Amino acid sequence: MEEKKKDVTRRSFLKKSATVAGAAALSGMAGNLLSGAPAFAAGGSGPIKIGVVLPFSRAYKVIGDRVVAGLELALNQAGGAYKGRKFEVIKEDSEMKPNVGLTKTRKLVDKDKVDFLVGPVSSAVCVAMRNYANEKKVPMIIPTAGNVELSGNLYSPYVFRSSISHWIFAHPTGIWVKDNLGDQCFVGGANYAAGHHEVWAFTMAFRGKGGKIVGSAYPPLNEKDYAPYLTKLSKSGAPVYFGWFAGNDAVNYCRQAAQFGLNKKVKMTTTGWFFERNLLMAQKDAALGWHCGFNWAITLDNPVNKEFVKAYDKFTKNDPNVSVSMSSVHGYDAGQMILKSVKTTGGDTDSAKIVKALEHMKLDSPRGPVELDVNHDLVQPMYIGEIVKEGSSVVPKIIANLGRWTTPYLGARGINSVGQPFLVQ
Repeated sequence: MEEKKKDVTRRSFLKKSATVAGAAALSGMAGNLLSGAPAFAAGGSGPIKIGVVLPFSRAYKVIGDRVVAGLELALNQAGGAYKGRKFEVIKEDSEMKPNVGLTKTRKLVDKDKVDFLVGPVSSAVCVAMRNYANEKKVPMIIPTAGNVELSGNLYSPYVFRSSISHWIFAHPTGIWVKDNLGDQCFVGGANYAAGHHEVWAFTMAFRGKGGKIVGSAYPPLNEKDYAPYLTKLSKSGAPVYFGWFAGNDAVNYCRQAAQFGLNKKVKMTTTGWFFERNLLMAQKDAALGWHCGFNWAITLDNPVNKEFVKAYDKFTKNDPNVSVSMSSVHGYDAGQMILKSVKTTGGDTDSAKIVKALEHMKLDSPRGPVELDVNHDLVQPMYIGEIVKEGSSVVPKIIANLGRWTTPYLGARGINSVGQPFLVQ
């Protein structure tokens, strides 16, 4: 793919489509790697380079574009520079493939000499990027990938997350669902690591509160006909359902569940990307009555969020192809993390100094106050929303504030084989 270098200005962003993906897990703890020289000389008067590895083609382009919109808004609000050093964003398409993502990461690090890496969406790509960033001692900020082992076996002193882990979405949701919706639940989701991580975390919480999992169903990615899986759910007699899908799969599953009438006889629940704002615009009335655990919604009533939404819409010229979303917030906070770390070091981009500046950083995020924990995951607020009609729109109405959560250490003693002891097949 042809290299794209740009100083931060307003962008025209491109087309719609779906959402998150994949995951892989490797083992082996990262040691204390912060001693010694950085991978390359820290910056003086040249640009501060930010290498972005995200999907900019095909189905997951919609997330990549929104993350970059949020990132560039934050940099633009700072004037696009720090002490005369312009922020230069270099975008590369991961194509949602680990080998491609690694190739693009190597190019950004070895050829472009970037000071920061931002990305990716896919957890499988993230593992490849994490390993190279760790080897080369380049600060990396993850704006999407939810692989839970990045807080455990795959911890690196150079890798931070501005988004979420699958655990922090699903575990608090599992507690709330058991306490408020019912004692028996049918579970499921897209049949890949992200779906299994979500269901695993939900199941741990739901069973931990005394709930019972009565069955499960895992459709493959990009399934078009969910009838066999919805029939299994319907016949189970479960009063509650928890499932996780993303992108077009979330839209299709939601619509077909409504056609089966399930949201009238089963309390349907999910988390996060299932109801990204652009997806809700497609799901429409089929989403009514669902409950969702999330860390941000456009309906959050706080001054930072209101100002962010206003500024984002102005920056993107209200382009519907990048309408404000959770992914926009994660990109925006990645930008805030870069800006605050550079300010702390006085513009020095030496990797060890940047890492020290990032550790335990606190931000005023549109989602509420957040801070980085010892594993470089965000401590952040979690909410429960009910999908309701508001005028002509369908929106997540916040009905519960679950408080602030973070991701525990999830290593070999925690989820070495994700879900195996917990899921009902």
